[in-house]
Amino acid sequence: MEKTTDVYDELFEKAGSKAKTSLLHIKKACDLIETTRGIMNIKRVGDLATEQYGGPKQQSIRNSNSLKRYILCRIDEYQNKSSGNFKKYSVTKPESKYPVSDLDARTKLFIDNLVARGEMIEARYNDLKKWQENFTKEHPVDLSEAISSGPSQLGDLSVKYDMETQILPEEVIVAIRTLLDLPNHLFDIIVEEKGEKRALILKKPSGDHVLLAPNSYKTLTDMINQKNFNIQS
Repeated sequence: MEKTTDVYDELFEKAGSKAKTSLLHIKKACDLIETTRGIMNIKRVGDLATEQYGGPKQQSIRNSNSLKRYILCRIDEYQNKSSGNFKKYSVTKPESKYPVSDLDARTKLFIDNLVARGEMIEARYNDLKKWQENFTKEHPVDLSEAISSGPSQLGDLSVKYDMETQILPEEVIVAIRTLLDLPNHLFDIIVEEKGEKRALILKKPSGDHVLLAPNSYKTLTDMINQKNFNIQS
């Protein structure tokens, strides 16, 4: 039989941010049922998780193989523990989370809720930290400019990201420039102007074919201009 600790660690490692939060809430609901010696089944766990932590609901659990796997594993261990054949849950005993041992179930519930929310915030913070690190690698920060501008009203530095750094790979820029330069080489392709709008048109006996509509033409031209390329139309 699988150990719930191993199942939890495996699922938590593979889960996304939202799935981690759901798994965390399920674990807390199961812990609470164990502490109060209540009935543990998918319906009860879903109702308790929804009531105390905002979800996931029973139906969401039934639609998730991962959540069902964890709950069923907890149920097996809980039942074996109740019959006296179960080696105690390897995670820290529920009572050790509380400042004193004689707390009522309602107070323990509030403490569990606070712990769950703290773990959820920590998980989201770690995800945001990783995203921030990757974003900063792609868009370096000019620290000298940030320091010279001084602190903001909140006391922190005003950071401006270099959004133009590596927006497009060089080969993509060359390909776009070649496309926009076609009218200089193929007379059947023209840049048609209507007011301030421009489009790339292929002239055919059977009828004109739009290669680049005005919006697409403008978007690509703006991209190249941001890279200081001169486009001749």
